[in-house]
Amino acid sequence: MKRKTLIVVATVAAMTVIGSQLGASALPAPTSYTISGHVTLGTQSAGAGQATVTFLTGTVSGEYLHEVPTDASGNFSFQLPLRTPFIYEVENTGPGNYVPYYSAPLVWPWCARTDWIDPTGDMTGLDATLSPGSAIVGTVTNAAGKPLGDVEVSAQDRTSCVSPQGTLLGSRIDASNTDETGTYQLRNLAPSTTFDVLFWDDSGVYGSQSIRTSTGAKGESTTFHMVLGDSAFADVTDPTATFYPYIQWMAAKGLSTGSTNPAGGKPLFEPLDPISRQAFAAFLYRYSGQSFTPPATQTFADVTPSNPFYTAIEWMSAEGISTGTLQPSGKPLFEPDANISRQATAAFLGRYAGIAATPPTNQVFADVPDNATFANAIDWMGEQHISTGTPQGAGLPLFKPTDDVTRQEVAAFLYRYDGLAG
Repeated sequence: MKRKTLIVVATVAAMTVIGSQLGASALPAPTSYTISGHVTLGTQSAGAGQATVTFLTGTVSGEYLHEVPTDASGNFSFQLPLRTPFIYEVENTGPGNYVPYYSAPLVWPWCARTDWIDPTGDMTGLDATLSPGSAIVGTVTNAAGKPLGDVEVSAQDRTSCVSPQGTLLGSRIDASNTDETGTYQLRNLAPSTTFDVLFWDDSGVYGSQSIRTSTGAKGESTTFHMVLGDSAFADVTDPTATFYPYIQWMAAKGLSTGSTNPAGGKPLFEPLDPISRQAFAAFLYRYSGQSFTPPATQTFADVTPSNPFYTAIEWMSAEGISTGTLQPSGKPLFEPDANISRQATAAFLGRYAGIAATPPTNQVFADVPDNATFANAIDWMGEQHISTGTPQGAGLPLFKPTDDVTRQEVAAFLYRYDGLAG
């Protein structure tokens, strides 16, 4: 699908500004002005058609959109009729990801126009250098894991202003439709920026998610898999809820089947409940996709072969993910029924990922100093955006390491790690 344009019909407020700028002055002898410049993508000149300069021009009869591609040298030129103020955008239309350039500092053209360029003659040197950008890529499936084609996906950042109609609007929108494999790609996004990504299909099924782009270094992108449609669980039904796609992904991947619903019908996920250590072991073991034959003799004093989670827990031990809690004598304890803390979750996931045990030097969370027991795993989760923590009024966010982790939080952690690992 062609990228959504940012142009809409001029507002009354905008046209008032244009009218005041046009004024009643004598016409110059020429019939048009030449507007020209050069586009650089990163450190290289744009090639033929690799960048497009979009002009929004204002006249007494309305606003008009003009798209001008760059030539083989990265130059562009546009003949502008007299008495025609304009604003413009430069965007990458070639390979790679580069952040668009806007001549207007706010969302254009929705916000009140006080920044029209009103030329009095030819204008040269409207040069623009687009900095490297990032992308959000992924797939869209239904709750059964079937890819969904022709789902519209759009990204809107949180740089916003109020329109003349009083609507709060975001900027720098990019859009894409999924192909027959359910795959989508949102390009040329600002790096290290949180975008509100919206998903909807022709039947009106809708979902949304806040996604933070990567730094964009070395072509990195952020992966996000969206699940749309009928929920797999009776107690997780709002597609716009923060944890909805993570939980539906858990069902689609076969990581969670939920628990029996006393009222009948679909199972329950119980998203706000704390998760036990043995349940987390089961989730991580299923996620690994490994086949493991547990030993006949138990490793932990409190996990016998009759435990339904015995295989997953023994796998945790065999992989070095959990060593348990030492006792004065005998085998260590796993404490399978105890709630797992957020810091223990970080430790288990970090060991599964094989991260280095090097002590961190750049604190990520306000309540996890560099010398904390699990600081390396917790900081890794923060740096990789597996956990964003809880924002405070000022300073670093909180991780709350000793709090119990909820089932929906574990779904989010595994989902985000899957995007990182994939």
